[in-house]
Amino acid sequence: MNDDDLDPEVVAALRNVAPASDSLREQHITAALAEISPAEARSRFTRLSAAAAVVVLLVGATAIVRLGATSTDSNVTPRNDTITTVPVKGSACGADLTDYIIVGAYSSAGSVREVWSSKQDLIIVNPSTCAVIASYPLPVQP
Repeated sequence: MNDDDLDPEVVAALRNVAPASDSLREQHITAALAEISPAEARSRFTRLSAAAAVVVLLVGATAIVRLGATSTDSNVTPRNDTITTVPVKGSACGADLTDYIIVGAYSSAGSVREVWSSKQDLIIVNPSTCAVIASYPLPVQP
């Protein structure tokens, strides 16, 4: 902006503003650095890395299960565009999840969870209530 465009009184007032003291400047810098502490950044990175690793493992397990899904069971149909749900021994949730197949189960912090997969997503299910805890969309297949 050109100083000629401002009112001369405003220009004079701006020139008379004293610069911030060194102690005030240091306080502002210290407060800003405290907001971006390295421990918090590492913690966020660790959580995101763990979540990404879980998703990669679940997708990989789904792919392995689908590639190795050969059975002589009469309930299993040949692989095509539909997913057939076969009740899994030990899972009471098979009837509630009609378009899903079970990928596996895991235990964490004393609670058991099941992982189910469809063409669209992976879901984490509480096997005691059959409630969906989390859902992760799968990438579109070519």
